[in-house]
Amino acid sequence: METIIFVCTGNTCRSPMAEGLFRAHSGEEKTGLTAASAGLYTENGLPASANAVAAAGERGADISAHRSRQLTPEMVREANYLVCMTGAHYDRLCELFPDCADKIFTLLPEDISDPFGGDLATYRRSAAEIDKGRAGGHQEPEPMNIVVMQERHLAALAEIERACFHAPWSENMLREELGKGIFCGGAGRQNGGVRRLPDRARRGVYYQCCRVA
Repeated sequence: METIIFVCTGNTCRSPMAEGLFRAHSGEEKTGLTAASAGLYTENGLPASANAVAAAGERGADISAHRSRQLTPEMVREANYLVCMTGAHYDRLCELFPDCADKIFTLLPEDISDPFGGDLATYRRSAAEIDKGRAGGHQEPEPMNIVVMQERHLAALAEIERACFHAPWSENMLREELGKGIFCGGAGRQNGGVRRLPDRARRGVYYQCCRVA
């Protein structure tokens, strides 16, 4: 079973909303990944905050049954993707688990704002930011054409790698991943097919910055 784990601090606000929205918008069906969430500094068994439940519910996700989980080394080792809500979460995970850095990402290049202790409007803003990341980083995303990575995609994906990462995967390295069920999706062309992202930009569940399908 391949998993994607959304990570925040307490696993009662942002990451459960991210998990719920991923599921609610058919993320599991589209990718074959089982969604989960966890916190870097929490205790097991806490419910999602009432405003998180409400804000996620307005966007079609029911997280009323959520209970918090502390992220464990075993969970990190077994996950296929660990998607952080902020750069600080990303940095801490990479510090704790350097051998797993290649599967640690951020949901967006910018941080998802922490709504903890805020009113419903504050949680709505965070939920909107999470939905923006889930949809590919666009306020009004085009429909994603999600496909399994194929040979014809490799040149475009290698270009994205060179634009976005200090240690980019080459076309040959990407070719070695063929047949492993990696998904990619097209979300429109920008700057000749590549949007230049900050250094922390994640390799992600999808390469969504170039029309490769």
